[in-house]
Amino acid sequence: MTFHDFDREPGPALTLSTVATDAIRELAVRDAAPEGSQSGVRVVGPGSLRFASSSGGMDFELAWQDEFGCRPAFCFSPCPKNARCFATSACSPAVRDGLTNGMSHHWLTFEKPPEQTVDFNLLIAPVSGPGCPEDVAPLIDQASAEITVGPPEFVGVRVPGTGPDAPPDDAPPGNDPPSNPCGDGLHASTAACTPLGTSGLLDACVSRAEYQSATGMSLPAAAAPDGTTGCMDTQRGVVVKPCAVGSTCRVASACGGGSTLGGVCAR
Repeated sequence: MTFHDFDREPGPALTLSTVATDAIRELAVRDAAPEGSQSGVRVVGPGSLRFASSSGGMDFELAWQDEFGCRPAFCFSPCPKNARCFATSACSPAVRDGLTNGMSHHWLTFEKPPEQTVDFNLLIAPVSGPGCPEDVAPLIDQASAEITVGPPEFVGVRVPGTGPDAPPDDAPPGNDPPSNPCGDGLHASTAACTPLGTSGLLDACVSRAEYQSATGMSLPAAAAPDGTTGCMDTQRGVVVKPCAVGSTCRVASACGGGSTLGGVCAR
């Protein structure tokens, strides 16, 4: 993966440092804001990125807040569907710009295009601290008290494959997608964040058979809007109220769900 600052043309690729994903997750839990308040370091992503080709890049924006007067470092962790996130994450440098909130424009590419079309979540965790450290990796490895790791943001990513059997893009630019691309299933998000990790996709089709097998209940007629509580059966670790596309079932403060029983649908 390469990550660029983007103005009218992509700038040079930023140097990304490697760090253990579990270390980021543990610090996000450590630095979770008290109930009823927000972390001083936050990021909001685009919800989803749908690449037009396997070899091209895509520009997107990140909105952020940083109590230390920096553009925070962004740590990226690819998270395959129904699997743990990759063991390592790549972190960009923080930028000392003196701003406590802002929006930055970026360009993202993947170095090895997949043969088959892939859908996954990209977890983005903002990291900052006094002085705006450029290389946050050693501070994360040391669990340094000098940095703050904000709540992770999830971006659904689709990269088309290069192989002859790769399915065609079903939503070409300029055309509206079908009103229900999932047939008699539910077009929703299956993404969930718990203190144990992340799972699911921000944009998915949930079949009746799949949902009934997992929950023992009938498939809902519509996805749960943001603010819906009780989206997960925490005893079984199953999403029972799939959130709207682009939203995540957030359980516990570390994921931005507070102390709400069963979590809450939120972006």
